[in-house]
Amino acid sequence: GDGFIVDLGGAEELHAVLPLADGRVLLAGWSNHSGNNKFLVVVLQQDGTPDASVGSDGLLEFDVVPGQDNEAWGLARDPDGRILVFGSTSAGAEDDLAIIRLLP
Repeated sequence: GDGFIVDLGGAEELHAVLPLADGRVLLAGWSNHSGNNKFLVVVLQQDGTPDASVGSDGLLEFDVVPGQDNEAWGLARDPDGRILVFGSTSAGAEDDLAIIRLLP
Protein backbone atom coordinates (compact mmCIF):
# COMPACT_ATOMS: atom_id res chain seq x y z
CA GLY A 1 0.00 0.00 0.00
CA ASP A 2 0.85 3.66 -0.03
CA GLY A 3 2.48 5.43 2.88
CA PHE A 4 4.13 8.69 3.75
CA ILE A 5 6.54 10.21 6.22
CA VAL A 6 5.74 13.41 8.10
CA ASP A 7 8.98 15.06 9.22
CA LEU A 8 8.17 17.45 12.06
CA GLY A 9 11.75 18.61 12.54
CA GLY A 10 12.48 17.22 16.00
CA ALA A 11 11.87 14.29 18.32
CA GLU A 12 8.29 13.04 18.14
CA GLU A 13 6.22 9.94 18.78
CA LEU A 14 2.65 9.38 17.67
CA HIS A 15 0.35 7.00 19.54
CA ALA A 16 -3.23 7.63 18.40
CA VAL A 17 -5.23 8.12 15.21
CA LEU A 18 -8.71 9.60 14.82
CA PRO A 19 -10.27 9.90 11.34
CA LEU A 20 -12.60 12.88 10.91
CA ALA A 21 -15.82 12.97 8.87
CA ASP A 22 -14.30 15.50 6.43
CA GLY A 23 -11.50 13.10 5.46
CA ARG A 24 -8.78 14.69 7.58
CA VAL A 25 -6.95 12.61 10.17
CA LEU A 26 -5.81 13.59 13.68
CA LEU A 27 -2.69 12.03 15.17
CA ALA A 28 -1.65 12.45 18.82
CA GLY A 29 1.54 11.81 20.72
CA TRP A 30 4.37 13.96 21.99
CA SER A 31 7.06 16.28 20.67
CA ASN A 32 10.27 17.51 22.21
CA HIS A 33 11.71 20.60 20.59
CA SER A 34 12.67 22.53 23.73
CA GLY A 35 13.77 20.20 26.54
CA ASN A 36 10.52 18.64 27.74
CA ASN A 37 7.82 16.59 26.06
CA LYS A 38 4.59 18.34 25.06
CA PHE A 39 1.24 16.97 23.90
CA LEU A 40 1.33 16.92 20.11
CA VAL A 41 -1.68 16.85 17.79
CA VAL A 42 -1.07 16.67 14.05
CA VAL A 43 -3.89 17.39 11.58
CA LEU A 44 -3.37 15.76 8.18
CA GLN A 45 -5.33 16.43 5.03
CA GLN A 46 -6.65 13.56 2.90
CA ASP A 47 -3.40 13.46 0.90
CA GLY A 48 -1.31 13.05 4.08
CA THR A 49 0.11 16.56 4.17
CA PRO A 50 -0.23 18.70 7.32
CA ASP A 51 -3.29 20.97 7.31
CA ALA A 52 -1.73 24.45 7.27
CA SER A 53 -5.05 26.03 8.32
CA VAL A 54 -4.67 24.52 11.81
CA GLY A 55 -2.15 25.64 14.44
CA SER A 56 1.41 26.00 13.18
CA ASP A 57 1.29 24.26 9.78
CA GLY A 58 -1.01 21.50 11.03
CA LEU A 59 0.75 21.04 14.36
CA LEU A 60 -0.63 21.81 17.81
CA GLU A 61 1.63 21.53 20.86
CA PHE A 62 0.38 21.79 24.44
CA ASP A 63 2.63 22.18 27.48
CA VAL A 64 -0.02 20.80 29.86
CA VAL A 65 2.23 21.19 32.90
CA PRO A 66 5.03 23.56 31.88
CA GLY A 67 8.54 22.22 32.42
CA GLN A 68 7.34 18.62 32.85
CA ASP A 69 7.03 15.77 30.37
CA ASN A 70 3.52 15.64 28.88
CA GLU A 71 2.63 12.79 26.52
CA ALA A 72 -0.65 12.25 24.66
CA TRP A 73 -1.73 8.62 24.29
CA GLY A 74 -5.23 8.81 22.85
CA LEU A 75 -7.93 10.73 21.04
CA ALA A 76 -11.72 10.64 21.36
CA ARG A 77 -14.74 12.66 20.29
CA ASP A 78 -17.26 13.87 22.89
CA PRO A 79 -21.04 13.89 22.24
CA ASP A 80 -20.80 17.47 20.92
CA GLY A 81 -18.09 16.52 18.39
CA ARG A 82 -15.23 18.21 20.23
CA ILE A 83 -11.92 16.41 20.31
CA LEU A 84 -10.49 15.07 23.58
CA VAL A 85 -6.77 14.42 23.87
CA PHE A 86 -5.67 12.36 26.83
CA GLY A 87 -2.36 11.18 28.18
CA SER A 88 -0.01 11.68 31.09
CA THR A 89 2.14 14.32 32.73
CA SER A 90 5.04 13.91 35.11
CA ALA A 91 3.88 16.67 37.45
CA GLY A 92 5.41 15.20 40.57
CA ALA A 93 6.82 11.92 41.82
CA GLU A 94 4.34 9.89 39.76
CA ASP A 95 2.67 10.35 36.39
CA ASP A 96 -0.80 11.86 36.44
CA LEU A 97 -3.67 11.74 33.95
CA ALA A 98 -3.96 14.77 31.68
CA ILE A 99 -6.91 15.58 29.40
CA ILE A 100 -7.46 18.57 27.13
CA ARG A 101 -10.45 19.40 24.94
CA LEU A 102 -9.98 21.07 21.58
CA LEU A 103 -12.55 23.65 20.62
CA PRO A 104 -13.52 24.23 16.97
